[in-house]
Amino acid sequence: MNVTAVRRLSPARAGGLTAIVTAGWFVGGPIGVVAAALAVAVALWRGPRVVAGLAFVALLATAVLTVVEAPTGPDQRGVEFVTGRPLAAETGRIAGVLALVSIGVAIARERAANPCDEREPSG
Repeated sequence: MNVTAVRRLSPARAGGLTAIVTAGWFVGGPIGVVAAALAVAVALWRGPRVVAGLAFVALLATAVLTVVEAPTGPDQRGVEFVTGRPLAAETGRIAGVLALVSIGVAIARERAANPCDEREPSG
């Protein structure tokens, strides 16, 4: 992120990005906050598409880890299926946080680019 981008960060936009990082706490706990903060920095630096791509990669990693991390069997129905795969679960949470950040930053950028799109009430 360059200095010009930091100067253009309005208080409203900074508040929105803080809300996105806070939402990372609700989705992923402490790891979610760290992932959200890093994802916001990457999204401001390289764009939300990069973060969306990282979310897709994390989702693929979750799928692979779900199969590889622990053997499946008929006795693993219900919560045992998830508790037996903690790495897959954390990777899935991070994928959710990354998706949340990419959507939130894309919306913030769209609104910043089109500030006059406010609809006037018809009277």
